Amino acid sequence: MSILVFAFALGVAQFTAVPGQKSDYSAKDTRDVVREYGDCIVRRHEQTASRAILADADNHQLRRDYPYLFDNDCLSFKEPGWTLISFEGDQFRYIVADALVRAEFAKSAAPNLTNVAPLSHGDPGAPPASLDSRGKPVNRQEYDRAIQNYRTAEAFTFLSRYGECVVRADPAAARALILAMPNSPEEASQFAAMQTSLGACLAAGQQLKFGKLDLRGTIAVNYYRLAKAAAGAAQP
Repeated sequence: MSILVFAFALGVAQFTAVPGQKSDYSAKDTRDVVREYGDCIVRRHEQTASRAILADADNHQLRRDYPYLFDNDCLSFKEPGWTLISFEGDQFRYIVADALVRAEFAKSAAPNLTNVAPLSHGDPGAPPASLDSRGKPVNRQEYDRAIQNYRTAEAFTFLSRYGECVVRADPAAARALILAMPNSPEEASQFAAMQTSLGACLAAGQQLKFGKLDLRGTIAVNYYRLAKAAAGAAQP
């Protein structure tokens, strides 16, 4: 799974593969910027955004099938010049789904998920092989990069399944979390209120080490997919 990195300047967006850039933004500023970015994307491309999230499109599919979602006009610049934004794993989907939930379900009660079928989730596949088809060691740098990408994909696949479990355990709490502003007292209260469901979806002794953006994001993606499935199931 690749890291999505966007470079914005003079109205031109480019894709590059330069992860690991040091940010000039604080953690709070970063979450504010990506929230505004997601809100703008949904305002301008709501139907496309919805299709992408419901299709559970991976990064390759997003770039290929939904290029208009990477809208540089939606970026709020801190300073003039180039700005790099990188989204690792499913983080781009997280900000889009978060905005979709707030746009479409802010005035709707949490759905009844009893009869909603399990969601499909990405599969990282088998780990990369250290030997090529002739039995010779592959290039070390390429292998290390492939292993890193595989581990990222594996982690975000786990997080995706975990998010579905959390939403199913308490849809109302999941909805309240997504409607709360990032870094607000309300968000902190909602995370605290969800400790039971967050813990219940982990195996005994298992630990989850992700930031609030990722945890809230997987809840947003799964809430949106489950709520739309529930709405469709309710149609005559």
